[in-house]
Amino acid sequence: VELSINKGKWKEIEKNGVVKVNANKPLKVRISLTNVGEAKWLASNEAGGVWLDINGVNSGNPIPNDVPYQGSAVISGIKIPSIGSGDRKIIEFRLKAIARAAFGERFRIELYAE
Repeated sequence: VELSINKGKWKEIEKNGVVKVNANKPLKVRISLTNVGEAKWLASNEAGGVWLDINGVNSGNPIPNDVPYQGSAVISGIKIPSIGSGDRKIIEFRLKAIARAAFGERFRIELYAE
């Protein structure tokens, strides 16, 4: 998981990491994924297609291509709303197969704004 912090510069974020961000500025995230299961991930809007959930809500960000076992994909253009000065927000990313179930590892980060 990478977060665009200053003018397009990307910073890699560790799982359960705490990240200082600028208050009242929208954030962009990109996520690199590797399929370590046996089933192929489908890039589809139909049942079984794989999308990114953020805090349990479909983010509107599907995987860009089918991903076979041990294949990889990058989801970019993910937008996270800004947070106010002094605020903290926990963001959890997880994959979900449409009309099926969430699956895979949960990746949480905590943002705080100054």
